[in-house]
Amino acid sequence: MMTTDENVWTKGLTFVTDLIHDVTNTYAVDTNRIYGTGQSQGGMANIAISDKYPDLFAAQFLVACQWNTQEMEALKDKNLWILVSEGDTKAYPGMNDAVSRWEKLGTKVATAPLWNSHADSKSMADLVRQIEKQDAAINYTVFQNGNHMYTWTFAYNIPGIRDWLYLQTLDNTPVSFNESGLSQGEKHEIAGEVLSQGLRFYNGKTEEDAAKALAYFKEADKLGHMKAARYIGLLYQEGRGVPKNDKETASWFKKGAEDGDITSQYLLGKCYEDGTGVERDYALALKWYRKSAERGDIIAAPGMTGEALLLEKGLGGERNLPLARQLFTKAAALGYAPAKEALAAL
Repeated sequence: MMTTDENVWTKGLTFVTDLIHDVTNTYAVDTNRIYGTGQSQGGMANIAISDKYPDLFAAQFLVACQWNTQEMEALKDKNLWILVSEGDTKAYPGMNDAVSRWEKLGTKVATAPLWNSHADSKSMADLVRQIEKQDAAINYTVFQNGNHMYTWTFAYNIPGIRDWLYLQTLDNTPVSFNESGLSQGEKHEIAGEVLSQGLRFYNGKTEEDAAKALAYFKEADKLGHMKAARYIGLLYQEGRGVPKNDKETASWFKKGAEDGDITSQYLLGKCYEDGTGVERDYALALKWYRKSAERGDIIAAPGMTGEALLLEKGLGGERNLPLARQLFTKAAALGYAPAKEALAAL
């Protein structure tokens, strides 16, 4: 017996932690990447150990468990993914209280509407991404209905949570992947998780955050994520995490554009229009704006507007006011504010 519902430290917990420390001291264990997970009593053991040894786990996946929520306040800065069922009469209210306490202490916790445990793999992957987009260290998800044991059946069959767990490090330095032996599908899946980690730090406020974001984005780019180059370019453009460098900015936007990222195509077009990091070339600006505009949705609206502005002035090709008006109108209808302003001034 490792734990009890009375939240008491036991001899079993001492045995387990002594074993972990003995293994890490004896063998070549990467102490920057020790992960904890467990369900029910196993999850409670995780929390108790993490409370007592806050620098042990890089991240934890806590399933259908609870602990003294006052003690759990010590976990406010840890990387956690918590999964419980709505009908779990102990874990659900207990984790709700823990989340409330963390938020009062200023910790951001990612939450979502109740999950359907029977969602197909694509839908489940989308649910995971919705959580990750919130860029929080602590993620709290709840299965609709179900009871204490219900969660166990599904928790460890969610690849996105597993991948999130293995991307965490104790010092928040990026994980580097060996691509050999990975299928395209596996690389694509991992690249998405790595990019999400990069975005979490990209949205941070410090130079250290920006430097970590850059490392994650470069890893995602290596794994083939087409959006990664865009964010690397933006960091060079903003001078965050790296010295500001217009040539590097344009070079990374060009890579993203050639990889098929619509926003990179627009940003490269802007570089050619303004002569930022490249020689000014209106014809190339028009080419990339048009490429960016092809899909015709809100993501393509900046490209439509950039193309229209050049057509309005006759830069990069013949002046074409009817087409410019058409593009402004379409982008404005999608809700793109600069297109509305340009249309009103036309």
